[in-house]
Amino acid sequence: MPNLCRSGLIQAETFAEMSMNTSYPIKKAAIAAHLRDLFPHLFSFPVPLKVGIHRDLMSLPGRQFGASALRSFLCKWTSSPDYCHAVAVAKSRYALDGSMAPLVKN
Repeated sequence: MPNLCRSGLIQAETFAEMSMNTSYPIKKAAIAAHLRDLFPHLFSFPVPLKVGIHRDLMSLPGRQFGASALRSFLCKWTSSPDYCHAVAVAKSRYALDGSMAPLVKN
């Protein structure tokens, strides 16, 4: 998967616009709200997420979203300028439980 932050393939809205924009598809907004409720330390504001966190999210019991919708949401989330900035200055990435995960080396 290409690094969308560096390549400029997606020009995402800022995090604030993402959460307030009424044209943002309702399914993504519902996923964002659900993840924010479950993991406020990860989805209330952009923090670098562990590589492969989508697998962890898909294994959640009683999840309310499919794989395609989750991929779409995570693509939008991780392509936002605020998230890209958080990754650029990060000293670690975070797992669902808040534990630190290793950084990705270039």
